[in-house]
Amino acid sequence: MAAPKVGFIKRATTSITDNGEQQKETKVVEQKEITQELLDRLWLQFAETKRDETKIYTLLKNAPVHFVDQKIFNIEITNIYSGKEIDSVKTEMLAFMRENTGHPALNCKYYQVRVEHETLAYSPQEKFQVMQEVNPNMVALKQVFGDIDY
Repeated sequence: MAAPKVGFIKRATTSITDNGEQQKETKVVEQKEITQELLDRLWLQFAETKRDETKIYTLLKNAPVHFVDQKIFNIEITNIYSGKEIDSVKTEMLAFMRENTGHPALNCKYYQVRVEHETLAYSPQEKFQVMQEVNPNMVALKQVFGDIDY
């Protein structure tokens, strides 16, 4: 699969006017090289267009995007409900990204990452274990001072 060439492309469009006539238009569009930096910048710009929709705005601001190649990028989500929210704005988001990059075939995929939850230490023994992992000298201190409250 060859990457699209970067430069200028001609884009032909046909539209129908109010009186039913077809209007053909050809315009030259600059095709930018997509980089991770450009992708991040455009992603945040699109998120800002959704500022009034708090739920989707927060999701877009917090979901990392990853450049794959000139035709695709990945969106990292943490749960299946985020995927449904992305789907609800996917058409609009892809139109924005395609227009601003000049790549009409640009597409995205999202994937769910597993979030590791930290277990909290509640009992004195659990707290000691956590402190011991951070500082192995805690064993020596316990031998010197005996049992103390943590």
